[in-house]
Amino acid sequence: MATITVLATGLMLAVTLGDAEAKVPKTGTFPLKCADNVGSFYNPVATGGLNIASGQTNCNALGSATVQSITVVVGPSVFAPNCIALATLPDADSYAISSSGFFTYASANLEQCFFDKDGLAATTFAFCGGAAGDPVTSKVTGTYSITGGNINGNVVSGGAGTVNSSVNHCAIGTAPYGNSVKTTIVGTIVY
Repeated sequence: MATITVLATGLMLAVTLGDAEAKVPKTGTFPLKCADNVGSFYNPVATGGLNIASGQTNCNALGSATVQSITVVVGPSVFAPNCIALATLPDADSYAISSSGFFTYASANLEQCFFDKDGLAATTFAFCGGAAGDPVTSKVTGTYSITGGNINGNVVSGGAGTVNSSVNHCAIGTAPYGNSVKTTIVGTIVY
């Protein structure tokens, strides 16, 4: 009986010491930057109106991560005739994920503006057609809000910032599947 008591006491002491050494959860607001995000997306004509994008990035919170988003066109831009307004698909948040964890985010006010081979505002939607006014590149700008996540055991509760993308629609010669995208995400992440 004395041996069992000594063993039980030893186990309880080991558990107590283990708990004392447990990592303190990360809390607060920290800078977030995901740079050199390169990827591609499908044209919405081929996907029932969905812009499905994916890529690889390097985030200070996650290390090397895969990113994915689904956006929809919500109307023409109020700023210029060569632009459209985009938003994250409802109930399908975008995400960044790595072996360290993930965070999800949504955008409600993205704007995509199209430019021809000379860098002028595109006037047609005949992508990569070669005629004056045919879109060859575009820029996507807007903001995002972090909606959740878990990184290295720390619960992600919020954050916000900006998204900036440069798109080459003719990377492989023709649209819709020749799209190449480079994106930078900058802002904050809250644990």
